[in-house]
Amino acid sequence: EPPPDPVPGAPGEHRQFPSVDCRSTLYKIGFIEFNEDGSPVDPAQHEKVLALIDSEKRRAPGGKIITFAYVHGWKNNGNQAAPGAKPKDVERFSAALAELGYRARLANPNQPVPVVGVYIGWRAKSLKGPSFFTFLSYWSRRNTANRIGGKRLTGVLNSVIERTNAGADSSRVVLVGHSFGARVLEHAIENGVTLYDEETLKRGTTVRPRVDLVLYVNSANDARLSMARVQALQKQPITVRHPDYDPAVCAARDVQDPICKAYPLLAAITSKADSATKYLLPVATTIAPDRKSAPVPPKPSGTFANRTPSPALYRRAAA
Repeated sequence: EPPPDPVPGAPGEHRQFPSVDCRSTLYKIGFIEFNEDGSPVDPAQHEKVLALIDSEKRRAPGGKIITFAYVHGWKNNGNQAAPGAKPKDVERFSAALAELGYRARLANPNQPVPVVGVYIGWRAKSLKGPSFFTFLSYWSRRNTANRIGGKRLTGVLNSVIERTNAGADSSRVVLVGHSFGARVLEHAIENGVTLYDEETLKRGTTVRPRVDLVLYVNSANDARLSMARVQALQKQPITVRHPDYDPAVCAARDVQDPICKAYPLLAAITSKADSATKYLLPVATTIAPDRKSAPVPPKPSGTFANRTPSPALYRRAAA
């Protein structure tokens, strides 16, 4: 039986499964689920996550918290594993939050920074059966991922970001998408998730981000959205700084000081061993291209890759 809902709704309201879990002392987690068309399964889930963030900020020193929002990938959903069964994506996400909460406690044993996880759930697992059979769901889940990353999710993420940063410049926000979840997150970001303060950008190139990191893991997407984003940043370059960055203080420090160095805003990591993105994605896209998800940007000139440093440069840096 699930525990009672720690953030109950209206009097007399009954939900079979709570969308907020506060049992762990290392982290708290809230679930927000979406239908096939991108609409919320239960709008109260969003409100409860915001209430959870507010609650954690009230008990945190200076209102500082870490919010870790995650969009799961293909062949997963918001179901939890039965006791003793093989862990599902929810359990793996919970384990990651526990690790983050443990490190926060090591960093400050007396007043650890609270960790809030936001699990974005959608029906990425639509077929059951042998692995070769479930691969047939690729095209329908690809198109569904495009819809999930629409304006509704964009609004949810913006409110989570806004509530986390409210009244505390030192709070942290991390957005992570895996597989088709990275596709969902990428569409949501291009639909208007505010990653940094536009007014700050107008005043100069140093940006204190509203989101500290966007991470795509084994993204099941083509390069159109990312290429367009890179081209836009090439026209208007930005330098992302730590929220505690102070030019006067950093002028006397090493450029690699954690407070002073420049940080990435978006990062994409793909494993060579991931067969879905290595083999299935290009084959499936060739058979039935995804023409409607994003416009094709102009072909880039040159390369996006940084020039590989010479061995001599590595030796000088080590010295």
